[in-house]
Amino acid sequence: MKKTAIFAALCGAAFAMSGTAFAAPSVLGVTTGAGYIPMVKAVNEVCKAPDVKIEGHFGGNIGQELAQIEAGNDVSVVVSDASTLKKIKSNVTYTKTVTLGDTPMMMVWKKGLNIKSPADLTNASVTRIAAPDPKAAIYGRTATQWLSGQKPEVKKALEAKWLTVGNVPQAISYVVRGEADVAFVNVVAAKKNHEKLGGMMPVKTGYEPITMTASIVKGAPNEKAAEQYLSCLTTPKAKQVLQKFGVGDAK
Repeated sequence: MKKTAIFAALCGAAFAMSGTAFAAPSVLGVTTGAGYIPMVKAVNEVCKAPDVKIEGHFGGNIGQELAQIEAGNDVSVVVSDASTLKKIKSNVTYTKTVTLGDTPMMMVWKKGLNIKSPADLTNASVTRIAAPDPKAAIYGRTATQWLSGQKPEVKKALEAKWLTVGNVPQAISYVVRGEADVAFVNVVAAKKNHEKLGGMMPVKTGYEPITMTASIVKGAPNEKAAEQYLSCLTTPKAKQVLQKFGVGDAK
């Protein structure tokens, strides 16, 4: 009995010293802005590996998340639209970036309204158009860019109907409740609420393309796993998930 106990202890010590039998998986920190969290969670599921634990660092907008990286958290990968990353003043830099694809701005309208194209927004039946705050949301900036590109008389007519709200969920909720006739939102919000809407259509021109990217942070805590993660994002299984969230191949 004593020999058995000694043998077991020696075996346990050997395994502990080798560190291979029960090695804990390495941790890969991935962050994104609040609006993209469901998409990133979904791709994290398809890109997980036995030897890597993917931890989502979520909470605020992408500017707040970048501030956390500067403060020294364990994030190795940032997923966001390129325009927002370019706009934010941050000391965070990247060693590698992959393009995941473009995603369109969506125009949605309330039930009972007949919309054929954006040109119909000047109709008398459209009295209120909701759009996210351009200072807080990429889709607010794209909507504002689109508005600015209209003919002067059209722009003037639409500005009289324009309602700036906090974010995408608020914009679409105005339409769902009938407090606005039309809203500019993202694909995820449009699809999620499609049964409560009169209709939807993509608006693909008139603004800077919304291009989703994934980038490895310079000095990443887990660069090897980050490289594997970015490689996974270009595979058919990951692309299929991204397309469900409105992100297609970049043109």
